[in-house]
Amino acid sequence: MTVLRLVGGDLSLRSPGYAWTTTPSGVPDVDVATVPNVAALTEWACREAVLARVRRLLAIRPHLFVLEDIFAGKNSKTGISLAKLHGVIEQELGRAHVPYVHVHQAHRAMYATGRGDAPKPDVLSAARYVYGRFVGGAARIRTTDDADALVLLAMAADYYGQPLVEVDQTKRRALAKVRWPRLIRSDELPAWMDESSAGIARRPDGTAAERFLGSPSGVGSSTPVPAARFSAANPERTTLK
Repeated sequence: MTVLRLVGGDLSLRSPGYAWTTTPSGVPDVDVATVPNVAALTEWACREAVLARVRRLLAIRPHLFVLEDIFAGKNSKTGISLAKLHGVIEQELGRAHVPYVHVHQAHRAMYATGRGDAPKPDVLSAARYVYGRFVGGAARIRTTDDADALVLLAMAADYYGQPLVEVDQTKRRALAKVRWPRLIRSDELPAWMDESSAGIARRPDGTAAERFLGSPSGVGSSTPVPAARFSAANPERTTLK
């Protein structure tokens, strides 16, 4: 069984947060981190800092990158800046043949708390309580951006059948509101299907890149992974920060 390599990202302009499920060598190891000190940077430098972090996370060869959708409220300037940031990141993911999906903030809040209108501090409290043990303690989920990224990660893991924890159906309603892609890995192709007919892309180094198709069933199909398989201490995790 393959442990899904997932990344969750909250691409904010102040303190972008990221969470991931495995180390570069594929060892299950959930962790979370924030890109530091970007609020003081110019808009261009902020994009460069976030892009550098994303490139580092691509070392785990993600099956899926989960992004919180753009929300700027009444501030159109913020919306434009976020759109620029998302465009750069999505271009990089496309270049690396890594599929991505957007999750609305209301659906992220619903999955974390059961309420789509829950404020960010409530999501932070819920994430610390539920997922703190996976990342070395609740105190390591320092910001709302960390919490958002971790919840996005947990949503994807749950949908594809490898939940970090069991979540009640009130919260899981949020999963049905996301247009999740169907993941297809090159090592799972039927014997009669070659990479070309399956649409499997090749990376510049010659390795097969996972791709995705729209899921007709709307349900995940992977085997659940016990929470104990996710380690809270692994020396490789520092290479992703």
